[in-house]
Amino acid sequence: MPILTLRFKKDEKKIGEYPIQKGMSLSIGRLDDNDIVIENLAVSGHHAKVDSVGDKFLITDLNSKNGTFVNEQQILQPHWLKHGEIIIIGKHYLVFHYLAEEMPPEDDAGAMQQTMVMDTENYRKMMEKSAAASKAKETGEPLGYYPFYQEGKERWS
Repeated sequence: MPILTLRFKKDEKKIGEYPIQKGMSLSIGRLDDNDIVIENLAVSGHHAKVDSVGDKFLITDLNSKNGTFVNEQQILQPHWLKHGEIIIIGKHYLVFHYLAEEMPPEDDAGAMQQTMVMDTENYRKMMEKSAAASKAKETGEPLGYYPFYQEGKERWS
């Protein structure tokens, strides 16, 4: 099972270690009903949570006021945690790590479950081509030709 190691600032001494059981969740926040309590005004009452999903672990920001960061990048949607990644909440650091004997194999089996982000410009072009091809089938117009009118007659260019 992986462990979250809590530190105040990056190189400060360890405050605590929190194992994450498979099939369980850990809540992180300032209030006492959280699994990991961080007593700091920069931390929301219910700031974030880590969920076990199969053999992987997912961190989600719970609409906190100051945000949740992984490796200094704010997460705006749930993020799959990898060994050694650093979660930053306020001035506190949580290092996500597996014990040496528990290291998961490096595979991308979970990647097929994630939605790919597409380049919007290329996506728009593909959609336009698809719409044009669909319209051509419906109207019988050949692709790549634009009809124009001259003296009341339709001509193809």
